[in-house]
Amino acid sequence: MLKKNQTTAAKLMVANSHQIDMVKCSRYSLWRENNVIFIYSVGLWSKSHAERFCRDFIALRTSVSANPWAVISYSKNWILGSPDIEPILATLAKPEDNIGLVVSIRIISKNMALRLKPSFFLMHWVGKLNK
Repeated sequence: MLKKNQTTAAKLMVANSHQIDMVKCSRYSLWRENNVIFIYSVGLWSKSHAERFCRDFIALRTSVSANPWAVISYSKNWILGSPDIEPILATLAKPEDNIGLVVSIRIISKNMALRLKPSFFLMHWVGKLNK
């Protein structure tokens, strides 16, 4: 269950919106509004959380039309999990699966940015710059 202060961002992101698709679980919520996918993630993720997130995200991504689309991820309350989740989450960054993705915004805490390995950022950002 989300704590009161953790729900603020989720409420802000859905205020005055018309939700089309939504997935909720204890560690994340995903929803789509038109061609924007919103992600709100919290807590420490295990391998099974990462696998379920990938399945849910892929299902939601396939519902996006052929028009340009975007992802906004609010992860200030997410805790970096064990290294075995990185390759699982990296499967979502394949260029051939993200045709039409025009912007991806990730909001993370300063502490999380310091804990993430540089290779994690390189894997996700350099690939996008080489397009």
